[in-house]
Amino acid sequence: MKKLLLLTCITALAFSACHKPEPNGGETTDSVVRKYLVKTYISDPNQPEKTIEWEDGFKRIKRIVTKPGNPYFEVAYDFEYFGNDSLSVVILLPEQSSFWHVGFSNFTCHLNEGRITSVDYYRRDTYQYTEEYGYDERGRLISVINNGEHPHGIIYEWDGENVCESRSILPESDIHKYTDFCEHIDPEYTMPFVLFNGWTDQYGDGYLTKPLWKNWRKWNMDTESCSHEFDEDGYVTMTYLIDSEGDTIPFMHYVYSE
Repeated sequence: MKKLLLLTCITALAFSACHKPEPNGGETTDSVVRKYLVKTYISDPNQPEKTIEWEDGFKRIKRIVTKPGNPYFEVAYDFEYFGNDSLSVVILLPEQSSFWHVGFSNFTCHLNEGRITSVDYYRRDTYQYTEEYGYDERGRLISVINNGEHPHGIIYEWDGENVCESRSILPESDIHKYTDFCEHIDPEYTMPFVLFNGWTDQYGDGYLTKPLWKNWRKWNMDTESCSHEFDEDGYVTMTYLIDSEGDTIPFMHYVYSE
């Protein structure tokens, strides 16, 4: 009996050690096949919109490059890790960078049990401000707040494994609602952190990575003139537009590794 009890305990401990938390600290609730986004492109895979380099068995991002190869729009983000306590990200702009309005040039993320607790932002190595990350009892990200001289930030509301609402802490700000999810998996679901990109232009949404949704939001693309495709494991592989003649026009392809 003692041997059986000991074996049961060892088995339980082994399962616990192998159990990986979801992005943003949530717990795994199903047996989703783990795939990791490595590239996005519109129509030509040799002209990607974004590339993502991983290391340590897809546990860490090494580098993200947006518009790689474009002399005017390529932006690189280099990641450096300091044990399990923190990581830094350095932003490398193209030489022709007059198009960009850069809020910061590098930032340091402080970690606790794999979650970001705060991020210190710098511009040319001069400290700018700090943002604090807050989580609920399930480990889901619920706030990113800058409590500096001019406080601002974002509050996230969740429904299961998907953010259903986001809003600024500023009074009378817009509330963004996210509805009409399908069963297919959002390409950024397995990203480890929510991170902001540090620059703005007419095409950017402010995020570098945003694992805020497990499921694809049909409201985002699927209308009478838009739709998406997915692979055998449910990951979205392409979003596309449909023109007036019924022809498919690729909007974005998503390439994964596992």
